[in-house]
Amino acid sequence: MAAEKSLDPTENPGAPEVSAIESASEPKEKSADEIAKELANPATPLSSIGNHLEYRRFKGSLPDADGEDSWVYTFQPAFPFKFGEGEIFAFRPAIPIIIDQPVFDTDSLSYESEGPELGDTAFDAVYGKTHKSGLVTLGGLFGVMPTHSDSAIGSDQWRLGPEMLLAKIQDWGIYGVLAFHQWNVAGGTDEPDTNITSIQYLYAIGLGKGWQLASSPTITYDWQADSENDWNVPLGVGLAKTMIINKTPWKIQGQVFYYIEQPDAFGQDWGFKLSVSPVVPNPFYKFKK
Repeated sequence: MAAEKSLDPTENPGAPEVSAIESASEPKEKSADEIAKELANPATPLSSIGNHLEYRRFKGSLPDADGEDSWVYTFQPAFPFKFGEGEIFAFRPAIPIIIDQPVFDTDSLSYESEGPELGDTAFDAVYGKTHKSGLVTLGGLFGVMPTHSDSAIGSDQWRLGPEMLLAKIQDWGIYGVLAFHQWNVAGGTDEPDTNITSIQYLYAIGLGKGWQLASSPTITYDWQADSENDWNVPLGVGLAKTMIINKTPWKIQGQVFYYIEQPDAFGQDWGFKLSVSPVVPNPFYKFKK
């Protein structure tokens, strides 16, 4: 599972992605800029319903790999529990619907399209703290559950590993790094072992009136792969807009990713991600409409 974080089990999350509702005693209603800055904080106590649509274009040395593409929709709710000054605990699942995914058939030596199907669910369970200095720290567990509806697009492994984040809030926005790892801990005994490290770099630069330059690309390193297929390294740029419609904050964000390094056999070339996330009331954090 931040600024928003992609929890895609192959690259993650993360990444991991809150209410404008202050306590009734707060007389001042928050502006779109203030809410945007809170939403960019990975340890925010605000809650949201993330809806993410991602397109990926692939290339590689496998037959007909160039030009293959995929579409994935991910549902990612977040309801942090606020229990101290600047402190939260959150469990954040990311439930993917694989709309269209190319799968290589070793018999025909060609790609077949799979979908729509339910994919494997990634999640994180984390404790986070926003310090008075503007430093943000977060730590916990990242995992993947085998919830797929078709074995062609999922794994039978249960995966688990540590997750940690360091970020810094500035007057102009926020920047930081989220790192997490996953090992297979159960299931899928006939599958290769999983040993993947992911590093998500995130930034959000305020432009005023709820606008931000913001993105959170995820770099991955597969310790089990050979030297030609171990790295996945994207560059990312994005634009986000937080607005208040009928007293409900909404965050809309678009990101574009270009991969400067990917597995030679089959990897991502470029892609984009569109996110629409309404801020909703959080029973664990009171806020003013």
